[in-house]
Amino acid sequence: METVSRENEGLIWALLKQLRPGMDLSKVVLPTFILEPRSFLDKLSNFYYHADLLSQAALEESAYGRIKQVLRWYLSGFYKKPRGLKKPYNPILGETFRCCWRHPQTDSCTFYIAEQISHSPPISAFYISNRKDGFAISGSILSKSKFYGILQYIICLKDPNDTNDGSFPSHCFFILFR
Repeated sequence: METVSRENEGLIWALLKQLRPGMDLSKVVLPTFILEPRSFLDKLSNFYYHADLLSQAALEESAYGRIKQVLRWYLSGFYKKPRGLKKPYNPILGETFRCCWRHPQTDSCTFYIAEQISHSPPISAFYISNRKDGFAISGSILSKSKFYGILQYIICLKDPNDTNDGSFPSHCFFILFR
């Protein structure tokens, strides 16, 4: 267990003094040095880092095999647990973030694009695609300041009639950003 330095103790008390029962946590003022120096859209991309696992799902013949591979991919999103709890910056309306991951095993590239599509409530939309490996994910996330998020997604594999849709449980989504 980590100990809290005297300097951080004062910060914690300053934050706690702002809290009131039932208060909207987005109203709490945070000093910039405790914020993660990147946008929420960028941080969201961490969860899709192992999208190459969906390549294996696209190759599976049976529905059971595909869902096993999709579950394997889903659980891989929790691989990265950053040291310390830092809140990313809130994206502004219309802000976008793009990146790609190269996969040497399949000589392919997975593309990720996300956009902030609503300010109030804060909703982010994203699209992930790897045409060569035959999968795409599209979805949106409503992030709440009460420490839970609602995420809905659709995963399309090579067969256009075979889609997997669902939502992440709110308590698991919180773990993603701890």
